[in-house]
Amino acid sequence: MPGFSDIFMLVFSLIFVIALAIYVTRWVSASRLRGFGKNIKIIESIGVGQHNAILLLKVGEKYILVGTSKEGTRFLCDVNEDDIELPEIKQNYEFKNVLNNLIRGNKNENSN
Repeated sequence: MPGFSDIFMLVFSLIFVIALAIYVTRWVSASRLRGFGKNIKIIESIGVGQHNAILLLKVGEKYILVGTSKEGTRFLCDVNEDDIELPEIKQNYEFKNVLNNLIRGNKNENSN
């Protein structure tokens, strides 16, 4: 018959695996949306339907809006840099900080 410490370790392990799975899912999703190209970066995206989105891209030093759907991707317009508010991206993916943020519930902050 399992003792209290065995049950505690099982529950703790289960919570840890679930928290890690949530973090990895969000990290992969966020990194895919941000993009990792040298010359093309996805600055922001917004869903406008089940299979439709508008993306703000930075191509070199130029900003453009494109629309995506099941049928394909279309250029919408050029965007002046002065017309947009650029997010400050701060990343600190040390395991200790990520775990502390998950425990505290700070989903979008990765600070010390």
